[in-house]
Amino acid sequence: MAGAANALMEKIVEADEALMERYLNDETIPVEDLASVLRSAIADGSIVPICHVAGAAGGGVEELMDFLAAYAPSPLDMTAPAGRHPESGDEVRIGEQAFELDPTRADTRWNLAEVHLALGEPEGARALFPGMKKHGILSYDLVNRAAESALDKDNLSVGVDLLAHSLKIEPTQSRIETMIDILKHKRAKVAFFCDFNDPKFLGGIIDHVSARYPCRVFSGTTEDEMRELMQWSDISWFEWCGPMLAVASQWPKTCRIVCRLHRFEAYRPWPTQVNWENVDTLVHVGNRVHLSTLTARVPGIETRTRLKAIPNGVDLDKFPFADRPRGKNIAYVGYLSLKKNPMFLLQCFRRLLAHDGGYRLFFAGKFQEPVLEIYMHHMVREMGLAGAVRFDGWQTDVSAWLEDKHYIACPSVVEGHPVGIMEAMARGLAPAVHNFPGASDIYPREFIFNDVDEFCDLVVNHPYEPARYREFVEAHCSLGQQNALVEEVLAALETNPVATEEGAAAAAGLGPFQMPRQAEADKELWTP
Repeated sequence: MAGAANALMEKIVEADEALMERYLNDETIPVEDLASVLRSAIADGSIVPICHVAGAAGGGVEELMDFLAAYAPSPLDMTAPAGRHPESGDEVRIGEQAFELDPTRADTRWNLAEVHLALGEPEGARALFPGMKKHGILSYDLVNRAAESALDKDNLSVGVDLLAHSLKIEPTQSRIETMIDILKHKRAKVAFFCDFNDPKFLGGIIDHVSARYPCRVFSGTTEDEMRELMQWSDISWFEWCGPMLAVASQWPKTCRIVCRLHRFEAYRPWPTQVNWENVDTLVHVGNRVHLSTLTARVPGIETRTRLKAIPNGVDLDKFPFADRPRGKNIAYVGYLSLKKNPMFLLQCFRRLLAHDGGYRLFFAGKFQEPVLEIYMHHMVREMGLAGAVRFDGWQTDVSAWLEDKHYIACPSVVEGHPVGIMEAMARGLAPAVHNFPGASDIYPREFIFNDVDEFCDLVVNHPYEPARYREFVEAHCSLGQQNALVEEVLAALETNPVATEEGAAAAAGLGPFQMPRQAEADKELWTP
């Protein structure tokens, strides 16, 4: 037994030069020093202990547990094992390579998330959470641990975001709700201003932001009320690049300013009236045609403010996927206006009906021009489509209305980033999109048609793959992706606020400024 003890001591001291020197000098080495070096040697692999136990009889099991508790390294002290990628040769952690080889396995995502948390990488774990949610394995406990890790690193943005996600998974967590309320008071105050009284694209963003920041939505009617709310806020978000931003951007700066431009504003006067040096970030929906128009009309805008592409996002929970066989019900969702071009869709549908009389066309939306409403009903009668075309009016539950539909048609001559098409695709409907300028930047070419014949070919002959349409939306324009990009914008501005002294001085010097007015005849062009 003494020989074994001496052999073990020699092995331990070999792992530490200072301890080896003391041993060779015949010093008496305390057990505590040996234990410390033994723990380190086991952790780095220079000593591999072999412990004998009798599992069936339980012999030695208790001693083994004591040994592991005393000398085995904690997972938090270990780095993930690494290997070489078989193709690139780059070093990768084993969990990452397993995820890359088979990203569909739920246990791989979970294990890799645990590796990220063990290494103090909450952002890495958070990136895996959407996939884990899809597989139904995301737990609020895991999200809470990621949030704790982020807050330990003083990353307030990621920490609060994760706590908000946890509360959504399990709303009964009163402690988490209280914690969020406390942390929100440490964050930037965000105000929303919505021009044209049209918040249809803003709801998901406000829900996201108000769960993470102190938040107010402008409900006033005067410039004084606008000033007051901007002075309260650290960040003011202007939805639509319209008259409100044209006014607010001229005032001395009291807060950070974000503007989100959709489409039609790029062709109206307001962008040329904005003081872009006072706008910190211009968010656009990613349509390069409208962005090119804007940059041509406002020279140097890309150097006067920061441009950020954030496509409109679809709330996948509100538009659940439903697999469906190929069918013959074609849907149109949205306002009915000349620029939306429903007249062309009637022509396409007439040709399709001649091929197969079983097809039906359904419109969900309001007419914006009385003359178009008269024309559409007139043409339905004249072309003999009365039994095959139905106008269902505005729908408060579009998802339910889409339940028995099979295709979603977009005949528009101009669009920004048409969220209605994406919502229908999320439900599993096949898209048929007219080739408006910029359409190919949003959709695969196979979903796009130029003329009546191509529309019919797309509907009749193209493969029908509902799961693929859903996956396209999940990959490119989910509400979660949109809100993550919004969070990036706000978090960056939050870390660089307008100086308090600067804002106070600017507020004191605010002078009168008149709201830009448009001719009465132009008002109909303001409609998004």
